[in-house]
Amino acid sequence: MDANKKKAIEARPDRAEVSAMRSRGSGSEPNLFKRKLETLSPSARRELDTVERRLARFYAAEDIPVWLVSRHPLLKGKRAIDLIGEGRTDRVLAVIDSLADGSYS
Repeated sequence: MDANKKKAIEARPDRAEVSAMRSRGSGSEPNLFKRKLETLSPSARRELDTVERRLARFYAAEDIPVWLVSRHPLLKGKRAIDLIGEGRTDRVLAVIDSLADGSYS
């Protein structure tokens, strides 16, 4: 296995890690998600729908908001929902797609 593929697999949070993110946040993620959602433009909300559909292949519905507001190493420490709001959904989708096939580089 090449180094980039191994890095992608190791960086992909599994369901247990998402649950741990949720517990560490003391329940603040849903509130943060709701606040961030309110700031999105209509076009960003449509892009968010696309991202949520892709994430639904890997995570339970209640874990998706946690994933979206957590800082991710593969997004250089940024939150996916912030990038979506900035019109950089392509970066988020690239990470999700590359994690799905283990090819993030």
